[in-house]
Amino acid sequence: MPGVTGAALLIRHDRFDAVGGFDESYNEECQDMDLCMKIWEAGYKVVYYPDTDIIHYENGTRTIGEDNNDRATFRTKWARFIDGTFFNSDTQSQDWELHVCLSLNDVRKNKKIEHFLQEIEPIKTNLRLTIKTSTGLLGTGSLPESALRDVRYRVIKNDYEDGIKYDVFL
Repeated sequence: MPGVTGAALLIRHDRFDAVGGFDESYNEECQDMDLCMKIWEAGYKVVYYPDTDIIHYENGTRTIGEDNNDRATFRTKWARFIDGTFFNSDTQSQDWELHVCLSLNDVRKNKKIEHFLQEIEPIKTNLRLTIKTSTGLLGTGSLPESALRDVRYRVIKNDYEDGIKYDVFL
């Protein structure tokens, strides 16, 4: 995996020290992904172990919330490494898909969903989006069409079970 959340991160102490540990210049976020990038850069791998049950209360320890400056710093610092390591024709096959399920029942989530779609812009062609609504239709207060441009998506009713193993739920 390119990275894992710091909420469930396990790393050998000697490797943590070898890459310089967490970068304390970040204010609130990105320290975990920064550490993962340093691990990759040092020639190690980041491994995701799916057979673990973890309950994580997102943002439970943050004091100022999301920090766009931290995200901008991370993107600037690691853009060339990420593009060269994870998103190039030698390392990235074209036959993968990211299955995302969005629930549009809470209109307040729409900005969060729009932000998510902007963040994944580079991989939109591999995105398979399922939008669940109470009516099974996109309507008032739902995502603007511009957010869904060039995205493969379908709209289904909330109670429809399709058997797809989703990678992300929003």
